[in-house]
Amino acid sequence: MPRGNPRQLALTLAVLTGSVALAVWSAWPIYGTSRVAIVAAVGLAVGAGAALLARARSWSPWTSATLAFLGFLVVVVPAAVPSALGSPARIASGLRDAVAAVVLDWKRLLTIAIPVDGYQTLLVPFLALVVLCSWLALTVSFVRGRASSLAAVPMVAMVAFGAVFGSSDAAPPIHVGPLEVPAPTQVLIGGLTLALVSTWLIARARIDRADALRIARSQTATVRRAGTSLALAARRRLAGAGLVAAALVGAVLLAPATAALGDRHALREDVLPPEVIAAQPSPLTTYRGWFADGSFDAVLLTVSGAVENQRLRLTTLDEYDGQTFHVASDTARFARQPGTQSPDITVTIGPAFTGVWVPLTSATGGAPTFLGTRADALTDAYYADPALDTSLIALDGASEGVGLTAGDSLEIEATPVTDDAAFAAASGGDATVSGDDYPALAAWVDQQGLGRTGADLEELVARMRERGYLSHASRADDATAWIADLSSKAAYTFEPVRAGHTSAKVETLFQTLLDQELRAGAGADASVLVSAVGDDEQFSAAAAVLARYLGFESRVVVGVRLGEADPADGVPACDSTCTGANVTAWVEVRSAAGEWVPLDVTPQFQENPTRITQGESMPKNATQVDPPSSEVIEPPTVQRDEASNAAPEDQSTDPGVAKALAIVVTVGTAALGAVLLLAPLLVLPLAKRLRRRRRRHHPVAEVAMVGAWEELVDAYVDMGVEVPARLTRGELADLLGRDAAAVVATMVDHAVFAEHPPAREAGDAVWDLVDVERRTLAHEHSIWRRLGASMTPASFARRASRALPRTPALSHPGRRTHAEP
Repeated sequence: MPRGNPRQLALTLAVLTGSVALAVWSAWPIYGTSRVAIVAAVGLAVGAGAALLARARSWSPWTSATLAFLGFLVVVVPAAVPSALGSPARIASGLRDAVAAVVLDWKRLLTIAIPVDGYQTLLVPFLALVVLCSWLALTVSFVRGRASSLAAVPMVAMVAFGAVFGSSDAAPPIHVGPLEVPAPTQVLIGGLTLALVSTWLIARARIDRADALRIARSQTATVRRAGTSLALAARRRLAGAGLVAAALVGAVLLAPATAALGDRHALREDVLPPEVIAAQPSPLTTYRGWFADGSFDAVLLTVSGAVENQRLRLTTLDEYDGQTFHVASDTARFARQPGTQSPDITVTIGPAFTGVWVPLTSATGGAPTFLGTRADALTDAYYADPALDTSLIALDGASEGVGLTAGDSLEIEATPVTDDAAFAAASGGDATVSGDDYPALAAWVDQQGLGRTGADLEELVARMRERGYLSHASRADDATAWIADLSSKAAYTFEPVRAGHTSAKVETLFQTLLDQELRAGAGADASVLVSAVGDDEQFSAAAAVLARYLGFESRVVVGVRLGEADPADGVPACDSTCTGANVTAWVEVRSAAGEWVPLDVTPQFQENPTRITQGESMPKNATQVDPPSSEVIEPPTVQRDEASNAAPEDQSTDPGVAKALAIVVTVGTAALGAVLLLAPLLVLPLAKRLRRRRRRHHPVAEVAMVGAWEELVDAYVDMGVEVPARLTRGELADLLGRDAAAVVATMVDHAVFAEHPPAREAGDAVWDLVDVERRTLAHEHSIWRRLGASMTPASFARRASRALPRTPALSHPGRRTHAEP
């Protein structure tokens, strides 16, 4: 481009800006946020600015590229990763993540459900593309000759971003006269892009020709008349407009022809998103929701065919991190499956079914045959992992849903009943769970006096079920449906139990069984041993961990059992219509050389738990280990010693002096006694104040926020509120039932597990909430109770007795776990 031609530069900048605008329109379905426009504007400014500055300073292309890259580094955090703004450390971390995103996030964009909004660093690829294409388009346009027309390529590449990384879903077709135009938005964007680039090429050629004529005339003495030039210019303008119109009309005319070749295809359809798997909540965590009053009778699915003695598995959960059983997304190998299964059973999805998982008896032997209007889409979106024996539907379109929806049907194969004889005779291998991590489990297994064979494991699970007691809720107000169902089968009494299947919950279950057995003594009746309350969530996790302790592989399966219902089953089977009441969890176990064998784990509900009270005196003695009364005895002893020493001196002195000395001794002794009496009472309030100050003013805001939670828990403990140990912050807040505790727990968990550390203002806000809650708690009790709370050592004793670190979440920042209070 001639250096001094401002029209050429203005035209190129205008067309480049239009291309960026079309790129934003094209990318909008991917991001779904107005920030994409901000990112595009910033990228255009950086890329075009670097090219223009290098042009003005006559810098080399390498220098210009370096300038564009440095500009990208300057703007990437505030424009594309604004969540990283704050402290210098957070900005540095955000910059590091953004640079990595330039390489890594292209794949993530293909494997995450859209729209992604401004999630993490996913705006970085679009910013990098706009910077690169803007710089490249302007830089190439400065080249002399025909090569400058190649600047149209990066302009089109920006617009193509949305088509390449977006979804194949499109808006409904529209009719233009007799033509049906599919994907009208994409057709319009493509037509406008073609028209814009064509306009630039035509106008640029006209400007180049005009410049050439001007130079030629300046070098000759020939004078031309303008009449024919005006006519020629008019014809050229009409020709240019005709080319632009032809581009738009061509896009409309070609759209139906291209649609006839097949459905629109996007790259993301060829990549199974592991983020879809990782983003799914563990079905075992949400298991209890099936028994809420609104879901208990809701239709999950209907079945017909050879259903007797079959199990429909929804999800197989193979990984346990001490918090949840879930699908190991990093090792799962989901892929499309060739062939189809035999149509032995027909499953129709009901309105209560949600999620991406597919109900199957087995994920081996090919894919199911999908029926209905969405059959082709579901077949294309079906992925399975035969080794894990589970499958899913990965659809992108919001209109299609993320998985199976009500009305979808599939034909699946029935599987033969597994023979467990070989497993019963097998011996367990090396334990994959340590008794040091699960001491209560190890002690309970030792107490049973059994071996480590498959038959021994089956017997241990049977004892767990016989000594357990079925309950699906922590409160009875939303549990009327299942309580009424169990009460119709036996004299059922509701027992509350909290949700969760953490390692602490597993240990509590085995500790309860062990304590009950030790209290009952040898030879106790089986009904007396009933003690552990829970449902399939807790008992499946406990049985799976137990199997690993004995050296067997194990995994948890959530699904339904098919066949005739047995009134003795706490969670019955279903033979035609399956509702939330039929959702169960079982454990699959196998030896090193065997096949997977299912073990049911649902506890019984006919025998109520027995409360054995003979051991309750032991905890009371254990809590009286530090009586303060020994301190109080000393003052009278000192008083008597002082009086006996002073009496002889009084007899040898003047009566007036003796009387004065007696008064002084009496007052001094009383004061000393008062100090000795009050000293223990003042030490604890002072220690608590110092502890509170140390927590509040910790230099690390994250630690200060965790300290705020600990201060709140200690306040509850000192006020006499029962606060169980080994609960997550969220569980404890739910148990306490106080709004302030729930808010503080949420804020602290967010600070601990957020991508970037919290600001000091967030810590101050949490401490302000704690201060308000402490004052509210004080106003709810009498002055005597408040005095007692200030002088009780309960909170110190509780923390001293805990074996775990104070803030395990901070000790293990790489794990997505909740810290205990």
